[in-house]
Amino acid sequence: HIGYYDGDNRDLKYATNESGVWAVSTVAGDGDIGQFLSLRIDYRDMPRIVFSDATQGFVGYAVRPRR
Repeated sequence: HIGYYDGDNRDLKYATNESGVWAVSTVAGDGDIGQFLSLRIDYRDMPRIVFSDATQGFVGYAVRPRR
């Protein structure tokens, strides 16, 4: 599991290789989001990300449910 800031597009991205192949998704991408983030995997193996939103001026929270 990797959470990262895409500086070219100013988006918060999440990547995983759970299936054996890296899959990347945009968690939040409406503004300048995710430059500062923290990723944690909970006891159910669900990624949880706390991130900054410089456009709106707040801290956000995202959870990716397991599929």
